[in-house]
Amino acid sequence: MESVRSLRERVKLTQKQLGERCGVDATTISHIERGRMVPSLETFAHLVRELKTPAGKVLKALNVLDKPPSPRGATASVTDLRKERERRKRLDH
Repeated sequence: MESVRSLRERVKLTQKQLGERCGVDATTISHIERGRMVPSLETFAHLVRELKTPAGKVLKALNVLDKPPSPRGATASVTDLRKERERRKRLDH
């Protein structure tokens, strides 16, 4: 199975370039590639277009077909996750 990274490299784009074309930053692309974040539907549509790859193949590369849905939803941003982590730390103390 191909990874998102290999699909990106096949079309010769950097994380920064792909992020710019998808309307997100390079960090978000990095998180998506490492499976730390699931892209929003809008970002997914941009990925399909920019990676010049069928949607089903991108879904397989994202490895989301076998994962249960996130309790916070698939559109939680890295910032949201960081804020939640900080909130939990404060509650623990």
